[in-house]
Amino acid sequence: MAPAKSTNNDGFIQLVGKLNHEWIRAEGLLIHLIAGLSKTDLSTAAIFFQNQSGANNRLELVRQLSEQKVIPSAEREDILTVIKRLQGIWKKRNQLSHCLYSFDPSIEIKPEAIKSFADREEHSIPEQASARKNVMAATKDLQRINKSICFLMGEYGYPA
Repeated sequence: MAPAKSTNNDGFIQLVGKLNHEWIRAEGLLIHLIAGLSKTDLSTAAIFFQNQSGANNRLELVRQLSEQKVIPSAEREDILTVIKRLQGIWKKRNQLSHCLYSFDPSIEIKPEAIKSFADREEHSIPEQASARKNVMAATKDLQRINKSICFLMGEYGYPA
């Protein structure tokens, strides 16, 4: 079988793949936040994590755990800040992942596909370069968020 023909979309799809990879890392780090906030071990936290039906529910679980009265206010604010940032990225990532179904390998990225995740301030359909720039920026932001979560794990003594 001959290798698949490379298309103009491949580079963009790889960027979305990198964003999804960082998101998976972020979701894995949520288990550590759940364990730390609920004062439990990672195995138990993983069960809580798995029983949430999606990323939004998992983020909501962490938010609710952080708002318990036993959580110190500085810790609560740090966690809520991270969760709010993750929720913003989650929306972008969702849009990007669902737009992948709109690709036709024989042509350039369809304008309809990039319209949903491009800068909504623009009134025209953005150029592919703009869409790529948005994906790269979201990925870098997610990498910074993941580093923040790792820092908070150490700062508050969450299980690693």
